[in-house]
Amino acid sequence: MTAFKLEGHTAIVTGGASGIGLATAHTLAEAGAAVVVADLNEEAGAQVAEALKERGADSLFVRTDVAEAGDVEALMAAVMERFGTLEILMHFAGIGREILALETTLAEWNRIIAVNLTGSFLMMQAAGAAMVEAGYGRIVSMSSVNPMSSISSASSRTTVVMSSSSSEPRRMWSMARPGVATTTCTPRRNACSWRWMGWPP
Repeated sequence: MTAFKLEGHTAIVTGGASGIGLATAHTLAEAGAAVVVADLNEEAGAQVAEALKERGADSLFVRTDVAEAGDVEALMAAVMERFGTLEILMHFAGIGREILALETTLAEWNRIIAVNLTGSFLMMQAAGAAMVEAGYGRIVSMSSVNPMSSISSASSRTTVVMSSSSSEPRRMWSMARPGVATTTCTPRRNACSWRWMGWPP
């Protein structure tokens, strides 16, 4: 049983086919939100959406590579066509491989940066634009427990900076508007600034 209610809210969960994203999708559905599962894994993502429907939730799966602008645009179009609004983005899609710098190939580096950094930018920009227009929204991005332990983890540090600066007025990356808030989580207990976000809504 959740401690808050989200009836009438639509949420996107990137990386929603497994792990923390999967658990978050179920939690949001239990709270009453319509849940859009966005993931590269079509089979697992579709199964998650179907499982949420069986529990009585309104759910949709959209195959999404967050590093591709076209995929993010298609995701947002699908959300708006089906639900008409977007109140919540839980951005958990990311590459978490523990690869040391001396063992990292250029191809691995480029993919990690594309997913962890460009993907965060594209998702926050697209969702933020819809939320600013509507006058309400909550964006939560996932970081690493130890952002200095590997290339993947270090790339998540920039996600923290992006999310933090997006919440402050007058910053270049700012999405600070009345009703719109952002924060970053790490995969450990009580690592999100929920109260600062004014959540539950």
